[in-house]
Amino acid sequence: MSMTKKDYVAIADAINEVLWQKDIDLVTVTVVSVALAEVFLKDNPQFQHNTFIQACYAERKEIDNV
Repeated sequence: MSMTKKDYVAIADAINEVLWQKDIDLVTVTVVSVALAEVFLKDNPQFQHNTFIQACYAERKEIDNV
C-alpha cells in the first residue's frame, strides 16, 4: 500500500521540527530528507519531490499554515 499525501506531510513536518532544533547537524538532515524523497518517488510516481523538500525546510510559520 502506497503512502498518502497526509503521510508525506507528516514526515516533512517531523523533519522540519528536527531542523529547527538547536545544534542540529544540517548535513545529516539534508541527506535523510533527500534519501526519503527518493524512496517516496520510487514508491509513488506522483510524489512531488521538490514540494516535499521545500516543506522539510520551510520556516515554522509556513508549515503551520499548510
